[in-house]
Amino acid sequence: MDPTPELVAHRGWNRREPENTLPALAAALAAGARWLEVDVQLSADRVPVLFHDRTLERCTDRDGPVAELPATELVMLPTGPAGARRADATVPTLDAAVALLARHPAARLFVELKRVSMERFGREAMLGAALPALEAMRDRVTLISFDAEVLRMARSLGWERLGWILETVDAFALAAAQALDVPLLVADRERFAGTHTALPAGAWAWMIFAVGLVVMTITGTGVGNTFSLMIADWAGGNLLLAIVLVGIASLVLGMGLPVTAAYIVLATLSAPALNQLIVQSGLADALTGAAAPQALSTVFLLFTPDLLVSTAQTNGLAITLDQAQALADAAMAGQVLTAEQARLVVDIIAMPEVASLAGSVQDAVLSPV
Repeated sequence: MDPTPELVAHRGWNRREPENTLPALAAALAAGARWLEVDVQLSADRVPVLFHDRTLERCTDRDGPVAELPATELVMLPTGPAGARRADATVPTLDAAVALLARHPAARLFVELKRVSMERFGREAMLGAALPALEAMRDRVTLISFDAEVLRMARSLGWERLGWILETVDAFALAAAQALDVPLLVADRERFAGTHTALPAGAWAWMIFAVGLVVMTITGTGVGNTFSLMIADWAGGNLLLAIVLVGIASLVLGMGLPVTAAYIVLATLSAPALNQLIVQSGLADALTGAAAPQALSTVFLLFTPDLLVSTAQTNGLAITLDQAQALADAAMAGQVLTAEQARLVVDIIAMPEVASLAGSVQDAVLSPV
């Protein structure tokens, strides 16, 4: 397999566009993502389409299983959050996704073969429909699934890039993974809660879903801090409203005065500051050793290196012209960033003059896998 990617666009850039759609994939690619993940099911006429849920209602205005509609109807369904369906983001076929990826030869794709389709049509039907669609980019595709048997079958058909999605991460599952002998194991971050302090070693790489700010906050700083961040977010920066919300929570939950006072301090001071440190740390780690996201180049279209140096100085940041020029060159060329450059990026996008552009850079890097 290729070296393990640091970040994967889970169902495309699903924070900006409806998940598992061509706009979501295109947005992720435009932001500089090199690895994408999609979910594949079969339509009633056994055409592979991109869709995650067993049924249609969460993402479309139709009800019922995906497998009960033909592809001709599925590709006409607008998708997106309830009340905000997008006619330009319909359910795509796998062929359409492959055609999009064909225009981005550096991009790689994880394809989850959904169990719901195999339960209905069988593993042979799933592989018979999906593999021909993926053949043209076989060397850039990793098949992943909860179903170990379909991975064995894919291997017998000559597919070597395989990943098993674990439902549990325990001794039994790891022994089964060793017997299955696939190069990649996949798991949700929550599967590790309280059980592992490091990824279990073996003859495999790991891909972890849902490595995002919420998970990092809960794991790193506890439920109390997470609750305080929720209060701070609801208050929208209004100190009085934050105090009122904590007071209401105190009455409902029966918290005493010391606990209530502690939450007021957390919600108004400590938690937002600590969360910002977590965000900055996560962003620096994600940027280090990765290609500069395309969104970063936007910063240098508006801030020349010399202007960036002078702006940094007014914000108390020590950035030399050589550092700014090297970072600008890396951003424009999409080059891999060093740890020093990653830290500079974090400092730069925190400056008020750049803050309006910071969201696109941060979202491009920190979208969950």
